[in-house]
Amino acid sequence: MAEKMEDPKERLELILTGLSGKKDVAELCKEAGISRELYYRWLERVKEQALKALAPREPGPGRKEASPEDVKKLEARVEKLSKKLSKARKESAYLGLVVKTAQKIIRRNAWGNLPLPKKNSTRDGKPGNSTSGSGTTPGETGLNSG
Repeated sequence: MAEKMEDPKERLELILTGLSGKKDVAELCKEAGISRELYYRWLERVKEQALKALAPREPGPGRKEASPEDVKKLEARVEKLSKKLSKARKESAYLGLVVKTAQKIIRRNAWGNLPLPKKNSTRDGKPGNSTSGSGTTPGETGLNSG
């Protein structure tokens, strides 16, 4: 082994040999040209890193601890988006009601060729009672939805 032991692989090999018990640690250190104190410092580092490597981790990219400031920002954003969502749902419900009402008015006045609801299946699906060949019904103002 090299005297300076700059290569991490050599250091690890030295530590693993010492842990295996095949050679005495003092003898290994003497051959490597390092002190026993340095050997045990390296051994502690290896143990610390091994524990980190073997600790259970959550899946996904690297974990980052959120700071209290980040948490506050996210909570404010969630609240803002919740308000927007609530507003959008109300608007959607209102527009749905407007559409239903408009469809009823169009059907009632026979202004377009909208399909009739199934509950009125006795009708043939044609608007109004046209008596002239023009295709317009009495009261029609020339508005067409289709």
